[in-house]
This record gives sequence, structure tokens and C-alpha cells, in this order.
Amino acid sequence: MKVCWAIAVVLCLCGCIPAEQSRYRLSLSVARLPDTLGAVTIGPDNAAVVGLDRSRSAVIVVAGTTSHRLTITAPILDAFPTAVGYVLAIGSGDSTCFLCWRHAKRFDTLGVHVGRNGRFIAATDGSRCLWIADDGDALILDAATLSVFTLGKIGLRTAAKSIASVPDSVVTMLISLAPQLMVWEGIHVPTARKQFSTFVPGRLEYAVADAHRAATIVATRSGYAIEWYTRNERGEAVVAQTLLMPSALYEPQALVLVGDTAVALFRSGVVLATPQQVLAVHGGTTIGLPRTIRWAFRRADKIVVGGDDGALSIVVASNPMWWLEQSIPVVYRIAIGLAVAIVLGIVLRRIGRHRRLLGTLLERSAGAALLLLDRGMRLQRLNTMARQLFDIQPSAPLGRLLGDYLDGRWERIARVVEQAIAERTSIVEEVAAETNAGERRYIVNVEPLVNNFDRLEGVLVSVFDVTAQYEHWRLLNWAQLAHDMQTNLATIRLSAEQLTSSLSDDRRGPLQRILRQTNILLDRVRDLLALGRGDSVRLEECALMDVLSESVEELRPIADAQISLVVRPTTLVVRLDRRRIARALHNALTNAVKALGNDGGTIELWAELTANDIVVGVRDTGRGMDVETLRRFQQPFFTTSRTGHGFGSMIMQQMIALHGGTVEVRSELGRGTTVLFHLPRTLYVRHER
Repeated sequence: MKVCWAIAVVLCLCGCIPAEQSRYRLSLSVARLPDTLGAVTIGPDNAAVVGLDRSRSAVIVVAGTTSHRLTITAPILDAFPTAVGYVLAIGSGDSTCFLCWRHAKRFDTLGVHVGRNGRFIAATDGSRCLWIADDGDALILDAATLSVFTLGKIGLRTAAKSIASVPDSVVTMLISLAPQLMVWEGIHVPTARKQFSTFVPGRLEYAVADAHRAATIVATRSGYAIEWYTRNERGEAVVAQTLLMPSALYEPQALVLVGDTAVALFRSGVVLATPQQVLAVHGGTTIGLPRTIRWAFRRADKIVVGGDDGALSIVVASNPMWWLEQSIPVVYRIAIGLAVAIVLGIVLRRIGRHRRLLGTLLERSAGAALLLLDRGMRLQRLNTMARQLFDIQPSAPLGRLLGDYLDGRWERIARVVEQAIAERTSIVEEVAAETNAGERRYIVNVEPLVNNFDRLEGVLVSVFDVTAQYEHWRLLNWAQLAHDMQTNLATIRLSAEQLTSSLSDDRRGPLQRILRQTNILLDRVRDLLALGRGDSVRLEECALMDVLSESVEELRPIADAQISLVVRPTTLVVRLDRRRIARALHNALTNAVKALGNDGGTIELWAELTANDIVVGVRDTGRGMDVETLRRFQQPFFTTSRTGHGFGSMIMQQMIALHGGTVEVRSELGRGTTVLFHLPRTLYVRHER
């Protein structure tokens, strides 16, 4: 517990460090303006809301809870709000008439343009808007002076964003060239000449510009930032300021410019910022954000941004409680420190109470299949080895009875678990199961899990594969027995040989059979001794031709007369354990003789030096093996003979493995079998001359 309180004190001290994100003296409130309106503006009295009816047949003025409708008999082609008036484009024959609403129920005429089709483009200075006709003519409409400036065909692009008319008569625009690159251009209104053109990085939907500055929202390692650009003496865009946004903001939606203030709209909030600082932050999801931002303006303490499908009203106010909000993180950190200390104390106490459970998990997890069951024998958790052993797919749902996951091979495990739950005691038992790799042996340990109130919560089942240890133990026992039998069999053979020399030819038959059976038993005893001996080898320099020839000569007495034994000449001299290699060759040749049977055929031996290893081969022309027999050929104790013991392949593998090599078997049914011993090339000494 002392450690817990030390952690709590550290966290409390950390709470006294000022927060990275300071609180702001301004506050924002964001509201969606009435959905019944299209383009929206604020009336001259800062109270009325003016919008275009969605049918584009009337103007609606909403003041408080009352509203009135100004019906327009001519078709309304487009509408655009400004800070000082609401501009309408009215279709009149083949011309377009521009009207401005500045007082209740009153419209002033701005001018007429020959040509019926066109649209308004977003403006940012509040009193002016830009009209682009389909024939390419561009007009600036000033709602403050009720005047129209004709720019002529100056090549403005209708796909441009954030076009603005400013007091010094410059129209600016941003044009997307690539996903992360834009062109920032300015056109002088009186002369219709391009004043500047430069590149700025960023995405068009997150950028805005006027004649003096451009801004874009960029991603940083810690979140997002507003990057401000200005133009140097050569007209190139340079970064003037990078202003980091609060880390809680995500998914930027749009950026608009109102004077020298930027309004950044995020999925999780709204930010008001200048190039120097963040002025205010409004947290919370911006529900109802217009799909397309066409305009933005500010009237006193109110900012309105929006497009044809609606608008947001952002009210800016002072925040008298900013000092309290700034101190909240300190309180939070102190509270978190105390909470962490309490939680750590509870966790440490529970860990102390469940040390037996944790110890069991750690002890049993290494190399074992683990299953955690509740007291109803429903599976709660299991490790990867358990999934592989019991063939339980990762997609299989948990919480079912253990028997639903196990097939008939594992029925004994289910009974052991059931007994342990019933008796509430630990059980350790050996279980044998038939698998694709043959019979396997497992040690099953079932450990009951009891809580603090001596109530059984479940059991932990661990299953260990002890097949290898079991086979090793069995081989050691057999090797010891073979060692004892070898002396007795040698005595029997010696006595039989002595008796044979003293008997007449007609009475030697029984003794010859005794000698033959004794030699067979001695051969099998040698196999057992070869398997049970240690892993050390005694390497000596020898000619492989001699080893192959001796193995063939040893086999000739038992081979049928119709079997042809062929040894290819070889001049290889290598270092190996002659006795162990001879045992491996003897078993390979014996298998070849059995494969040929009474039908006869050819057995061929050879040795060769390759680029990677030394290869010793035994090939027969016998009946061969099918795919399943070939797959199981090198499994321990596998044999296809009723009288066989399955030692042959085991001896070959062990003898070659002791030399650091491997055994390869190739076979095809009806075409014979080839056994290849691959020995390390480092055993090569020289070639004989």
C-alpha cells in the first residue's frame, strides 16, 4: 500500500503543472438556423433572419417567433447573403436583374445583366458578392453602395473556391491542382489583370484565402493545425504561422475566413482563431453542418456560415469563468491520482489472494494445452496449444460444455474433469489418444479454482504431451533388456556351433534352425541396443566402398537367389562411425529384401559427393509404397509386417541424425523405393586414387 500512496502523491503533484492547452476568455455557442430556409443572412437589426424559400419563389423573414413571406413573382435564379443585405438574381426575359433586400418588405435594384444563367461565388469581405454568368462575364455586386462592377471575361474558373472581393478591388481564388496542392491567384478588378499567382499546399475543402493571406488545415503528429501563408517580395507563398489546434478535435470539415479571423469546423467542434492565437473553442459534434460552405460573414458578436442547404449561427461571448475551467485539469489529476491509488490497492490485494491461481497458470502454461472451465464444465478460455490439440477453430464461440468441443478420442479427459469438479480435488492422470501421427500419450492435470469464500469457481485443465518421454523411457528399458539378452544369446549360438561340428550331417538340421533363429534374435537385440545407446559417435576415416561392400556381403546369405545386389564403385573417403552407418545400411537393405520378396529384383547401393552433402543411397525395384504408407514410414514403431517391430526406420533416422544428417525416402507404388542418407559435407576427407 505504501507504493500505491507514493504513486498517488506523484500524480497529485503532476496535477499542479499547468495544462498544455489553456482555457480561453471567449466562448462559442453553435446553433443550426431554421431548416426551412435556404441561403441565410442576418437582418440590419441583428435580430431578423432572412432566407430564401426552398422553392425559390419567396424570401422569408424570421424575427423572434414571427415570420413573414415576401413572394417574388419572377423566378429566383440564385441568392446570396451579405453582411449588409440579401442579394437576389431574378430572371427577367433574357436578362438577369439583381435586387438587394436591406429593410423589411423593401428591395433595392443593383443592376441588370444581359444573360439569364449564372451563379454567385463565395465572398469573404461581407458586403460584396461575385456573379459569374455562363457566357464567362464576371460582375461584382456591392450591397453597401448598390453598385455593380463589370469585370468582363477575365477567365475566372467556376470550380474555384473562396473567391473574395476586398476594398482594394482584388478578387482572389483557390484552385485545386492535385489532392494536396492548390493555386492561389489574385485578379485586379478595374484592369482585369492577374495580380499574383502562387502555389500553396493543402486540400481545397480545408483551405481559404483573400488578397493578403491564405490558410489551410493540416494534419500533425499530435492532431491538426491551421497553417497561415503570406506572399514574399517575389510573390511566392511562405508559411507565416502554424497554429496548433486542441488535440480533442478530429475530422476537419471546412475552413472559412471572416475578416482576419478563421473559423475551423471539425466533426467534434468549432475553433475561432487568428494567425496569432486560438480565440475560442466549442466542443461537441457539429450536427447539421451544411454540405457546401458558400459564404461566411460577421455581424457584431454573431458569425454565420453556410450554403444553399442551411447555415450555422456561431455566437461569440466573453467567458467570465475561464479561470475555473483552467483549474479543472488540476482537480481532475488529483482525483485521478487518488482513484489510481485505490484501484492499485484493490488489485494488489486481489493478486495476493489469488497467488495460488496465478502460480498454477504460470507453472502449467509452459508447453501445455490450457483450458479454463467454470464449475458447470463450460469452456471460458483456452490457449493456442489447446486450440491446436483439440482442433478448436478461433471462430468457435466459447461458453459451451466441454464435451461440445471434444470428439470421442478425448472422452477420458471429460470424465477426469467431471470427477475433479464433483470431488473438488486435484487429479493427475495419464491418457492415451489416437491421432493422425499415431498413438500419443498425455498427462492431464485438473486443478480446482476456489475463491475467497471457499466456493468452487471452476477448474484449470492442463494437458502435456509426454509421448517423446514415454518412448524414450520404453527404449531405455528395452535396451537394458537387450543388453542382458545379448550375453545369453551369444552363449546359445556358441554352444550350437560347437554341437554342429560334432554331429553327423543328417542330425545337424535342428541345430541349424536353432542357429538361424538365434542369429535373428541377436539381430533384433542389436537394433534395441543401437536405439538405446547414447548420442555420442566415434568418427573414423574409412572408405565408403568398403562399408557398402561389407553391408552387401552380410546380407547375401539371407537374400533370395533371384535378388541381384549391385554396388556402384566409389572412391569417397569420409569420417564417420562405421558401426552405426553399418546398422543404418543393414536396416535399409533388409527392408529392400522384404520388398522384393520371392519375386526377385535388383537392390542397388551407391555413394556420391554433391555440392551440399554426401549422399548414400539404397534403391530397390520392389512393389513400392502408397502415399499413406510413405507418409507414416518414418514414424516411430510403424511397420506393415505382422511380425515386424517397427525399429528399422527408427534406427536409420537415429544413426544418421547422430552424424548430423537426414533420411529421405522416395517411393511409388509398383515402381520401387529409394532411401537416401544425406550426411554433412564436412565429413568428406578425400577421393582415393
